[in-house]
Amino acid sequence: MESSCQIPYTSKLLRGDSAMNKWRKYLVLICYFATFQAWGNNLNQDLQHKLDHFRKAYGVPGVVMSISLPTETATRDFTSGVDRIPNGKPVTTHNLFQIGSISKSFTAALILKLEARGLLSLNDTVGDYLPQFKKWHAITIRQLLNHTSGIYDYTLDAKLDHIKNPRYRNTTWSLAELANIAYIHRQQFQPGQDWRYSNTNYILAGMIIETITHRSMAQNIQNYFLDPKLYDLTSTHYISGAYPTSVLSHMAHGYYKNGGEDETYVNLSWAGSAGAIVSTTHDLVKWARVLFHGYVLPAHQLHEMETIISRKGGNWLPTWAHEKGYGLGIGHRYLPGIGSVWSHPGGTTGFSALFMWAEQHDIIVAITANSHDVNIQKINAFGASVLHTVIQHQDEWNRSSLQ
Repeated sequence: MESSCQIPYTSKLLRGDSAMNKWRKYLVLICYFATFQAWGNNLNQDLQHKLDHFRKAYGVPGVVMSISLPTETATRDFTSGVDRIPNGKPVTTHNLFQIGSISKSFTAALILKLEARGLLSLNDTVGDYLPQFKKWHAITIRQLLNHTSGIYDYTLDAKLDHIKNPRYRNTTWSLAELANIAYIHRQQFQPGQDWRYSNTNYILAGMIIETITHRSMAQNIQNYFLDPKLYDLTSTHYISGAYPTSVLSHMAHGYYKNGGEDETYVNLSWAGSAGAIVSTTHDLVKWARVLFHGYVLPAHQLHEMETIISRKGGNWLPTWAHEKGYGLGIGHRYLPGIGSVWSHPGGTTGFSALFMWAEQHDIIVAITANSHDVNIQKINAFGASVLHTVIQHQDEWNRSSLQ
């Protein structure tokens, strides 16, 4: 981007307090901020265009995106589309969306908080807390959180297919009932010998949390994370049942198959501690910033959360590896031109979401969409594209500001 302010000056001219030098200083500052504003406007235009194209390309009713830059106190917010079909209103940053498996970062952080308090160890086993699941007794909590347990994913069972099997849409499931669905299935591999994503792992983690604390997951999430005095996550809710009116009044409607099925009212107890949180892009940005900047967990527990294993075979990976990895409730990948990116996508039968933190640039992106049709690959690719755009504009700004 070319700067419109071309003021020839030298450091010698700007020394001293003469009227001429003061005038030059003010003019330089005015031009600096004018150039900065032009950069910001150009960035916003490019990002809005990308968001509009993304929504239209995948037939999504509405998408919201918030971006946090380290040099700015307020987020940059972008919206496209409507909150419901037909006759919807434009989506806003106040709309609530189901964030699906991004909830796993909360469940993992809760386990790590309990570890920091000395109430459990990641090396403790399922058998230590849930002896009823005998064939899982030797699986460690760490293996649950990094998906190396080999336990079958209960959401693959036909009972949980709310599209083909709508009879369970209004069922309120307990965590134990969800775990029992998985228990009748065969082990996918021996614990610690491979990696495979399984929502059952986080259902069991939730059961362990409830066993230790003698409180429900909803109460624990509220006490540890959602108290307004803690992290200002005032628009985030863990709801493992029917939505109250106070939440529904702010919910965007979520759809399956380009609006063919309205999935907003499906009882989200089926997701439980693996994915029952609803939130906004503003709160997701706040959550990422306090989590990765060390305000949620002590340094040791944050290090454990960011210790990654390969998604290909379950072996340990260094964070500089270019191979995709998974920590405890968060994913990691290396993107050329960006560096380390910590993230997690989320999806339910009517919603899609993503949060990303580009570590070297300290940029956070949060995206929510009211459609199931934006799969993980699509929303991850879009998030990476957004990061590239922001960093490209930053590089242009840096070059122009040095001219």
